Amino acid sequence: MVKPFSPEEALAQKHANIPDFVIKAINGLLAKKIQSGQASFLQDEAVDAILAEMPKEVDQNDHQRRQYVFNNNLLDFEALYRDHGWNVTFNKKCIGDTDPSNYQFRRK
Repeated sequence: MVKPFSPEEALAQKHANIPDFVIKAINGLLAKKIQSGQASFLQDEAVDAILAEMPKEVDQNDHQRRQYVFNNNLLDFEALYRDHGWNVTFNKKCIGDTDPSNYQFRRK
């Protein structure tokens, strides 16, 4: 019998669906950017790092690969890192805003 997910089970399943290459890309950015227990990077930097780590099996042109990142929610990694000792904030660019979207990681 199939039963509904609890909130904890849903979150655990979402974490399990984040590919290793995404975690490797974000870990690389954290290692590169960390200073005094915190790191920040642009959303575009995260996308570029993920694309660099993406397996060649995702055989698409550059635009399709970039779209794959968004269509498959590969940028939804914040909760996973929160569960591993980070306070993570995503600052989304608003319409008319000149500041780019970015992630901020602070050690808990």
